[in-house]
Amino acid sequence: MQLNKFFVHKINKDKYALITDVGNWTDVSKKELDSIKENKIEKQLQKRLESKKIILTNKNKPSIQKDYTNLFSHLTHGVSLHIVNPTMRCNLNCLYCYADSSPITRKGFDMDEETAKKTIDFIWQSPRKNFVIEFQGGEPLANFSTIQFIINYVANKRPKKNVHWRMVSNLSLMDETIATWLKKNNVNDLCTSLDGPKKVHDYNRPLHGGSHSKVVHWLSSLKQDFGFKNIGTLCTVTKHSLPFAREIVEEYANLGLPDIT
Repeated sequence: MQLNKFFVHKINKDKYALITDVGNWTDVSKKELDSIKENKIEKQLQKRLESKKIILTNKNKPSIQKDYTNLFSHLTHGVSLHIVNPTMRCNLNCLYCYADSSPITRKGFDMDEETAKKTIDFIWQSPRKNFVIEFQGGEPLANFSTIQFIINYVANKRPKKNVHWRMVSNLSLMDETIATWLKKNNVNDLCTSLDGPKKVHDYNRPLHGGSHSKVVHWLSSLKQDFGFKNIGTLCTVTKHSLPFAREIVEEYANLGLPDIT
């Protein structure tokens, strides 16, 4: 018998919670806690600590090992999602932007082909054979040529791996040529932002001429004209959005969107 790793949380004057890294726990009295610290554990308490995996014995070790294997399974299978930012430039000026993006007109914020190649070579070091490469930004379509280079480079990369392509875009730079190329090259998983009706969306996500109309147009066109089926929509709620809760729900319902994420 030996103590597992746990930390102590005081519940009240005479009750403490013992909690392991994987979330197994039990409560003990002050007297019982002292006996654990002094390694003078009575048989009845020992059985309870064993069943709660606070102590390790030959009986419960396989179960504890399974708990830790499940908790840290991500360390044994390789990375399943790789985020690639082709550019830090963006043509929107969203109130809540976390990406610290640069204005669309600035230079020096795009990924070049040499960096793109090294990025893919690094991703290929993962032992995982199935994973997602997701383009973010900035606005990734502001540097569409690098996206094309990456996808073409991966097509000839060896050993062959199964890549699921995904792109997060505000869709304001989308056009028919880009949409056709994306569909042809299996970039079928798209995600965009729609914060609600025009008065809410354009306030949260400013663009000269408005961004709401572009999002609504391409949400429809990409599905109907180009055959995209998997287009996710994200709604960011700001303090400005709160008075328009009903209108936001109605906007999603009117556009036939299945949920608000």
